[in-house]
Amino acid sequence: MAVKQRDIAAAAGVSVTTVSFVLAGRAEEMHLSRATVRRVEDAAARLGFTPNYHAQALSTGRARTLGLITGGERRVLLHRFWSPVAAGVGVHASERGHNVLIMADGVGSTSDNAAEFLRQKRIDGLIAFAYPSPPPLHVGPKAPVVIIGGRGWSHATVTLDDVAGIAAAMSHLVDLGHRDILYVGDTGCEANVSQRRARAFRAAGRRTGVRTRQLDLDRTHPADLSDDAFIQLYRDQLAATLKLPASTSAAICYNDNVAVAFCAVLGERGLRVPADISVIGFDDLHAASAIPPLTTVSHMLEEMGAAAVDLLLDMIERTKRPRDLVVTPRLVIRASTASARRSAG
Repeated sequence: MAVKQRDIAAAAGVSVTTVSFVLAGRAEEMHLSRATVRRVEDAAARLGFTPNYHAQALSTGRARTLGLITGGERRVLLHRFWSPVAAGVGVHASERGHNVLIMADGVGSTSDNAAEFLRQKRIDGLIAFAYPSPPPLHVGPKAPVVIIGGRGWSHATVTLDDVAGIAAAMSHLVDLGHRDILYVGDTGCEANVSQRRARAFRAAGRRTGVRTRQLDLDRTHPADLSDDAFIQLYRDQLAATLKLPASTSAAICYNDNVAVAFCAVLGERGLRVPADISVIGFDDLHAASAIPPLTTVSHMLEEMGAAAVDLLLDMIERTKRPRDLVVTPRLVIRASTASARRSAG
């Protein structure tokens, strides 16, 4: 015989209403104590209670499922950058009692399906990757949708504070005695992000009084999304364009791939990292396995995924929260930075 809520109520010594609130995930909303929740959960477990998903959805109006839709690239979930973001979404959604439905195409019918699922309440909200741009979601601006990455979209966003990351990198180099620092950027497919980081670099240079230089790489998006393909493009550009004054003792690179390519080209020219040049990357994707291990600004990828879940659930539950969230990065110091050589500057 199926276990009923009244059976659980009798075993836990509480009302059926209390059991209903606990099983519907509304204990916090109804200000139930943790001890009461534990009694109900323990009683349900002892009695072998299995909740009816459809009945719960009907009674609460919530599917307790979030949609995750990627951008227009089928391979995004295999990408070293986006896979930990997706992991952050999945793990934190589970911690908050929700499932995640992955819609991994992101174009055409997939976007239409996502919007239809939202309207049909088969999912409670949507999280989308802004890569290379957010998918075309045919829902209103007040719909429970969160975009991870990018700025200026009509929906709520979760982004990284690039300015704070560059400032932390610059402060680290200045503390090490560096006074002539290069920024190696990317004016190709990620030009907007690189330009924002370049502006932050120049501003940090003005604040700290160091000499700043800038080299912009210009490359198109490779057909092959592998790190090897990106790094080779950067190496080819750097080999042809890098002219490094003797006074320059450090570099901050647009991302880890640029930093790996930069270190390789320095090595080809007989320069040592960090003895001759200190190098800092950005993202912390494979910086730990580089040679030498890269000091880098962590993009906090899993944390960005978790933040998107929190923002979306707050929107769904209609609690007050800023429309956009900005995640603060963290500088991870490894072996590619050291005190400036005495002859520098």
